[in-house]
Amino acid sequence: MKKNLKERFADSFSVSKEIIMDTVHISMAGNREIYIENYRGIVEYKKDIIRISIKDGVLCISGSDLAIQSIRITDIFISGYIETVEFKLV
Repeated sequence: MKKNLKERFADSFSVSKEIIMDTVHISMAGNREIYIENYRGIVEYKKDIIRISIKDGVLCISGSDLAIQSIRITDIFISGYIETVEFKLV
């Protein structure tokens, strides 16, 4: 597969592709914590579901006792009992 200019730039300068290409990066610790980088905004926020806007759609996190522990311009940290994480493309 041929790499585009942004991918070649990231490879050449050892820069994270997620940052250059504006793609979401997700890290989970079991089913209790999720850390999301490069999100666009919060679509819905309830104790049983949190919907996060991402570049190509919406990331749906469902479970119980969900809470945003920290939020910054580029990343968000959520804790609780996570049952499902689903991508919905638009």
